[in-house]
Amino acid sequence: MVLAPSFSPVSRKGPPQASAPAPQGAPDRYAFVSNSDNLGAVLDARILSWLARERVPFLMEAADRTEADGKGGHLARRRDDGLVLREAAQTPEEDLDAFQDVRRHRFFNTNNLWIDLRGVRTKVFLFTLRLSCSGRAVHKAFGTQGQEAFLDGHQHAFTELGGVPFDKIRYDNLKSAVSRVLFGRNRSESDRWVLFRSHMGFDAFYCQPGVVGAHEKGGVEGEGGRFRRTHLVPVPKVDSLAELNARLLAADRADDHRRISNRVRTVGQDFALEAPLLRPLPTEQFETGLSLQPLVDRYARITVRQSTYSVPARFIGRRIGVLLSADEVIAFDRRLEVARHERSTVKGSTTVVLDHYLEILARKPGALPGATALAQARKSGVFTADQATQGKALFETKCAICHGAELNGGEMAPPKSA
Repeated sequence: MVLAPSFSPVSRKGPPQASAPAPQGAPDRYAFVSNSDNLGAVLDARILSWLARERVPFLMEAADRTEADGKGGHLARRRDDGLVLREAAQTPEEDLDAFQDVRRHRFFNTNNLWIDLRGVRTKVFLFTLRLSCSGRAVHKAFGTQGQEAFLDGHQHAFTELGGVPFDKIRYDNLKSAVSRVLFGRNRSESDRWVLFRSHMGFDAFYCQPGVVGAHEKGGVEGEGGRFRRTHLVPVPKVDSLAELNARLLAADRADDHRRISNRVRTVGQDFALEAPLLRPLPTEQFETGLSLQPLVDRYARITVRQSTYSVPARFIGRRIGVLLSADEVIAFDRRLEVARHERSTVKGSTTVVLDHYLEILARKPGALPGATALAQARKSGVFTADQATQGKALFETKCAICHGAELNGGEMAPPKSA
């Protein structure tokens, strides 16, 4: 592990222990951020525990390089004893042998970052698109690395840039686009990705696997590391991904004033020359979300990507239309929207809205105190203590029919606690 702001290696005896509790006052929610194409990124609870216990503002994960990692970037020591992330594209040709020496340069940056996010530990993924000429870049964080996030990231970037890059965009062989790597630069692409490219009007240029293609994507990989160090230190504290993405957008626009290495003009000045060369945006927007038809269970919930969401109780037992986007889950009865939820970033979670159960609670008010929907409504501030006080009289009146006037039990029901 490497510690900011000095970017010096952390000295500790043995691995961080997950059993040690975090100190009082430490942030109780962290997000694990990784590149959207980094399918090997895994949240390590030991690192999380150490991060909270030590109150570290920023943590960059590093790993030992193996012979298979020779083509990739690595951490190198600067003359001032600091650390720098060096990519193949930044290395002179005569130094490539030394660059690939995994014994000389032992560690590489995994491009994993931690952020503090509203009291729940979660993992998010960072999309990055960078123009090679001007260096203008756009970033967006997602709670998923599915194809819908990959496409939404492109659409967000093209909208922010005001056009689509002419001709080709360079990619690694990520699964959201490539179904199978063939010989040379030939790829078998996913159908939905081909539809998106055709709609937007650009071609994909895929990097060569292995050491041969190491220099072909150094620009965007270096941009990811630079952006994190510049704009995400110390660890940002946000209440939602929308708030985080608003910060990322502001940071992208602020970077228009920076200069890349020894260039005369700023990024913004170079982009002003490059922008007229972009293709115009299509007149119709491409729908990046997935259309699904889940079944509403007996609890008035639908299951989407291992998370459950509530819909109005009148749809129990029916299949309804669902649009799964990178940020939201939207349910439809034919063309009428009946429910909208923020997409959960936690597998196995349940997100419910109290209003979806009102028609059931009107018939069975005794189920209200222990309802999951009520608990979530109270936690989010939708249902307040004042509202609970106002409804207490009605609650007791309805429940008295079965549970007795004092709610201590009657002929039809046991005692009921208010």
